[in-house]
Amino acid sequence: MVGAIPSEKRVSALTFLMAAVGCHVFESVQVECTSDMPCAGGDTAPDTADTDTGDTGEVPVGDPQVGWLTSLAGGGKGLVRRFDPEGEVMKEWVLDAELVGTPFFDPGSSSGLFVAIGGFYSLNADGTTTRMGEGPTSDAYDVTHLGPDMIAGVQGGLVRVSADGTQSDPIVMPGTFTEIRHVGGNQNIAFFVDPSTGGPDLWAVDTGFSYWQIAEDYDTSLTRAINTFVGPEDKPYACSDSGAVYSLEELMAGSSRPVAYYDNDFDDVGDCAWDEGDDSFLLYSPSQGVFRIDADGRGERVATPSTGYDYGRVYWYGY
Repeated sequence: MVGAIPSEKRVSALTFLMAAVGCHVFESVQVECTSDMPCAGGDTAPDTADTDTGDTGEVPVGDPQVGWLTSLAGGGKGLVRRFDPEGEVMKEWVLDAELVGTPFFDPGSSSGLFVAIGGFYSLNADGTTTRMGEGPTSDAYDVTHLGPDMIAGVQGGLVRVSADGTQSDPIVMPGTFTEIRHVGGNQNIAFFVDPSTGGPDLWAVDTGFSYWQIAEDYDTSLTRAINTFVGPEDKPYACSDSGAVYSLEELMAGSSRPVAYYDNDFDDVGDCAWDEGDDSFLLYSPSQGVFRIDADGRGERVATPSTGYDYGRVYWYGY
């Protein structure tokens, strides 16, 4: 199924985001943990025979005009922080609601949008937030960027929300998939995972809002698809909760070796991103904070953990 939704089917802003969503739990495919097929939970560390993990020197920082965000949730509250490349907090937004997915952020205006349980909000340049409408009643959403817009996985479909929050359009009609998880995007492309029977399927969406399947049953385990994100050269990547970063194209080709791994006894990495300004990966761990790692096994912590939050996302931004 390929194509964009025609204009006559467009709906008023937030129509789909206001719908109550039930959480669908999918079954992971059970696999045996080996050195060639590491489990994400840390039972077996990834095979990194060709990766130098002995050098823990600092990874150089990138262009100061770019940076990254964290969005945290826990205990009925939310926190969004904007960091410069060195890990210094430039701005933070505090909310009495739990955030869902990754905020949309425009570095030009220093403002953005985000979805929380119970509301849809703007991030204002002065550090305040404004509630713009109703939000989901559960956390069964995944939200990311695609070009100048925000997209959300909703009820087995995808919805685009304009940067000003005034327009929402279905990209993939709700109910098309049983479930959509792990939505990750950037200015050029987005990827999402359909956790189908037999193994996860990988799909792509372009800025014209056409979507297509890249691979069926691309991996034997869902544990390596905790987070799907856009990596180098706009290719699909994912990370495990043990901190290993995988190229999904290499997984499709049969290789389970991570492209980056920093051995720091992680067991709760919940999100990863590609830092385009620094050519390195960002990892978020609720217990250990945010780390920057590279393909040579070098790593450094660039943000300490925030007490009271058990969920989080990390997102690199820049032009």
